This record gives sequence, structure tokens and C-alpha cells, in this order.
Amino acid sequence: MNTEMKNLIPSYNANIGEEFDKASMELKKLSEKYTKLYISFLFMGAFLADLTGTINPKISVPLAILCGLFSLFFYTRKRNRNLVEQWTYTRVIAETIKSEWFKFVVGAGDYPIKDSTDQQYDNDKFNRNVKDFIDKYEQQIHSLGGQYVKPVNVEITEESLEIRKKNLDTRVKYYEANRMQDQMDWYEKKSSIMSKKHTSSTKWFRIFIILSTAIGLMMTISFNDIIKIAFIENNDFFSIFLALAFALDTFTNIE
Repeated sequence: MNTEMKNLIPSYNANIGEEFDKASMELKKLSEKYTKLYISFLFMGAFLADLTGTINPKISVPLAILCGLFSLFFYTRKRNRNLVEQWTYTRVIAETIKSEWFKFVVGAGDYPIKDSTDQQYDNDKFNRNVKDFIDKYEQQIHSLGGQYVKPVNVEITEESLEIRKKNLDTRVKYYEANRMQDQMDWYEKKSSIMSKKHTSSTKWFRIFIILSTAIGLMMTISFNDIIKIAFIENNDFFSIFLALAFALDTFTNIE
């Protein structure tokens, strides 16, 4: 990456949209938390229901029902808070403002750099555009019953205007180094994380599917009176391991 170009970015505006980035991360974490909770309780309910041969049904069945109710509660909670939709709108506004600011400082889009152009006119236009973006975002979040973020650093400073005074080649390199490269780095990092998750998910999914298949075969042998396996006969471990496989697969692929 071009270090010289990186150093050109005004310190104040370097983190433009940062509040939205943080808010989207919090929304994502909360969504993941609810997802893990309702899947965990759903699995525990199935687990207890299938262990009636080992645990007294008077205990296991009520507990299984209770787990099911907890799972329903957390699932409903997640859906009613519209966390995925809020995350989407917050990510969109974060990237929209970043893109608009970069267009402004490099003289692209609605902000061409011309000798005859009044700089204050471009400043006002940028501020109007950003305000329109934020107003739309606030309306979207409000319609979902969420709390929107108020940005504190979306404004033009003298430092920001220095980039507009550079020649075209410098401005292009600046954009490549600070916007394009930043996005490529983000996607590469995201791709690496997803690849590791996929590898882990595939490994554990296969292990539990193999175990459930083995248990299914043992249940078949026991039910056909070939070999009596009381512990297997009295509990549906086949269903338990299948449920566990899909639960773990979901956990490792939550986004």
C-alpha cells in the first residue's frame, strides 16, 4: 500500500462513518447472541425429550417444554427487534457516507474540481447530500422501532480540502490507497474468516453425522433383536446427534 498516500488522509475525517461501523457491529453481535440462545434451547429441548428412557419423563418432558418456550422467546425477541434489518440499514449508511466523502475530497461524482467552481457551493452540496442520507437512515431505523446513531464527525475541514487541491494523478492514487485498498483488505479478511469457519463447520458436521449414522445402525441391530443394547434402545440418540450436528453447523455459520 502507498504509505505516502495513506498519510495524506486528514486525521479528523479518517474515521468518518465510524459511529455507524460500531453500531452495525453491536447489532450483529446482538443478533448472533439471540440466534445462539434460541438454537441452544431448541437443541436442549430435543435432547431432553429424547432422553425419556434415562431421565424420568415427569422431569425431562416439562424441562423440554420449558426449553422450547425459552427458544421461542429468544427467536421472537430477535424477530421483533428487526436486528438484521437494522444492521443492513446501518451498514448501508456507513458505506454511503464514506463513499460520498471520498468522492468529495477527490473531486468525483457531484463534486468536480474546476477553477470556476465555488468551493463553498461544493461544501454545501456535500453537507446537503450527507444530511439527506442520514435523514433517510433515521426514518428507516425509526420505522423498525430501533435507535439510530447520530454521527459526530461528518463535516468538511480545511484539512479535507487539501486533497482537492492536489493534481488528478495524486487524487487518483489517494483514492486507490485509502478507499479501494481498504475495501479489498476488508474483503480479504472477511474471506479468510469465512474460510476458517467453513472448514471448522464441515469437520464437526461430518463427525456428528458419522456418529448419528453409527448410532442409527446400532438402534437398527437392537430393534431387530440381533444384539440387545438397552441404553440405545431406550433413548433416541440418533435424533440427538443429528440435531447436534445441525446446531453446531448453524453456530459456526452465523453471520
